[in-house]
Amino acid sequence: MELNPDPFTGPVIYGLGITCGDALAGEIRVNDIAFGKLATGATSLESIPIHGDLDTGENVAQLRIGTSEANLRSPATLMPGEPPATASAKLQLEGDEVSISGDEMRITTHVFARDLWDVREQAGAVMLPAVLSVNFQPRAGSPVALWANARAASPAVVAEAVYAETAAIAALLRDRNFEAYVGRTSLRRQHKARCYPQGQDAAGLREEELDDLIRLASAPDFNVRIAAQVGSTLRAQAKSRLFDWVDAQGEPIVTIQADGQSFAVQHQFSLLEGSLQLVR
Repeated sequence: MELNPDPFTGPVIYGLGITCGDALAGEIRVNDIAFGKLATGATSLESIPIHGDLDTGENVAQLRIGTSEANLRSPATLMPGEPPATASAKLQLEGDEVSISGDEMRITTHVFARDLWDVREQAGAVMLPAVLSVNFQPRAGSPVALWANARAASPAVVAEAVYAETAAIAALLRDRNFEAYVGRTSLRRQHKARCYPQGQDAAGLREEELDDLIRLASAPDFNVRIAAQVGSTLRAQAKSRLFDWVDAQGEPIVTIQADGQSFAVQHQFSLLEGSLQLVR
């Protein structure tokens, strides 16, 4: 891992930059939380927002790479065939310093750390999957994720309650009770507003979320589905401080259909002050 000095004096907004060669697939995780997968093929992503998921103490960002999405969680094995020269990857921790002068906003980006992997630099047999990793401690004053101060719990203990909460939220969407729904999602909007103060405040984010739901509900094919508990899996992340139910592909079990498209809606819960709260 390469480290660079911190040149900033003011608050910093953390993000990730990722490059994955066209022979590789990838999986992004931050503090043991899934941030998405990259299908096989050349990929370059900048400013992946992680500022809302900072833990207390040391934080860890990882990029797991393999020859396909299917084998990213398999034990490391020999890369088949002749490794292509394009098999390379980069994970870097970025920081944005935002300064505002009058009506002008200036963003300065700096790379704090990076980890590189290149098939041409591997000695001997090439084993995959491999993991690129960046460890860092956020600057003092950085926001802490809502789940960071949650109580860890056994998945078996909270499984039924998490599914029940998810089903209740899905029912609000299905019944078009959007005012009640945005009431349930208020914690995560407030947290987003704290993490990104240059963006919309919590009230603005609420109106935006409500408008989006009303627009979707205007579609003649609007529908909300939740997968059955049987066949789904309770996913425990962030050292068993963050929970949600996912399908066999690891996608959220609540889906909205509108305008001929279907997409998953994420609802993740933590134990805060003795009860499950929707935090992410």
